Amino acid sequence: MKNLSTNKAYSPQKETFRTNGSDPEMLKLFEDILNSGTSIRIKVTGRSMSPFLKGNEILSIKKVPVSSLKKGDLILFRTPQDTPVIHRIIKRSGVNEDHSFFQTKGDALFMPDRPINQNDVLGKVCKIEETAFLPWAKNINMESFFWKKVNFSIAMLNVLKTELHSAMLRYF
Repeated sequence: MKNLSTNKAYSPQKETFRTNGSDPEMLKLFEDILNSGTSIRIKVTGRSMSPFLKGNEILSIKKVPVSSLKKGDLILFRTPQDTPVIHRIIKRSGVNEDHSFFQTKGDALFMPDRPINQNDVLGKVCKIEETAFLPWAKNINMESFFWKKVNFSIAMLNVLKTELHSAMLRYF
C-alpha cells in the first residue's frame, strides 16, 4: 500500500501526517485516502493510550472491513466533534454488520468513550514504529498472532479497570 506525504522533505519510507485537535478537513482527507485503499502514517500526540502509546510513535493505519475488527484492536475513528481519535476496542455490539457499534477506551482512561457507530470508524492500526513502551521493538506488527492476543488481554484489563472504577464510584 502507498503512503501519502505531508512532510517537507520527501522520503517514501518516512511519510507522516501530523494533526492536533479538531480538523474536519484533515479528517476528511484521512477518510478519502483510507477509502482509496492507501494506508496512512500518523504520529501519536496524545497520552490517552499510555503506557502502550506514550506519544511520538508512528502508527500505520489502513481501512479494513468492519466485520474484521475485534476486541483489542486499535482503531482511528471520528468523534461527533470531528476529532480524530485512536483508542482500543473493548466491546462490539450490534445485530448485524450493517448496524455495528464499538465501545472504545483509551488505556490510560478510567471510563470508556461513547459508543462509536461503524460508519465513524476510519481505519485500524496495523503497525507501530519505534514505541516507547517497548524500546527494543522498532516495528510492531499489530496483525500478528502474538500482538492480537496481547491487545485482547489489554482490552480485558481495561474492561476490568472500568468495572472496578464504576463500583468504587457507586460505593464510596
